[in-house]
Amino acid sequence: YVIWFKGPNAGQFVLTMGGYHPDFHRDGYPEVPRLGINWSVSSAIVITAGGYFALTSEAVMAGGDFEASARFGPAWAEVKFGAHGIVYFDPFHYKVSVYASIAAGVTIDTWLFGEVTISISIGARIEVEGPDFHGKASFEVGPVELEVEFGSSAKHIDPPLSPTAFIDKYLEAATGGAAQA
Repeated sequence: YVIWFKGPNAGQFVLTMGGYHPDFHRDGYPEVPRLGINWSVSSAIVITAGGYFALTSEAVMAGGDFEASARFGPAWAEVKFGAHGIVYFDPFHYKVSVYASIAAGVTIDTWLFGEVTISISIGARIEVEGPDFHGKASFEVGPVELEVEFGSSAKHIDPPLSPTAFIDKYLEAATGGAAQA
């Protein structure tokens, strides 16, 4: 938890466990590593995951990523999925992305042609933003990818309020003493 009383970030605060949304970067904010695990179940199976939650003076965000992989001799497989979301307070704006993919393959050593790898992969990703709800979905099977956009074509986003403008808009001015009822 950090709150700034003076300097370029005066009036701002951050409460985070595991860092920030991938698109959220602010000068002077502390760099915080992801909360996560890195578990080698065996020499062949590895599981990694990382997550975060942050509340700042301008947004709330949460997300995480998961990956499991296995290698057994010439064969391998992996699964990945994750989600990231951020909601800005003023002007109100949100962005959420979710993805998943699965891949597997085998490498065969032929005495005639050398090594030959056969693999297959399938994945999907969806991103939505708003207001003026819009987004895109993409689907991938091997080397072929299809992307579809949906929702409003208006993608106007008002610039965020400065800390001073936020204080003036949402907080009461100090009056030199405790308020009387």
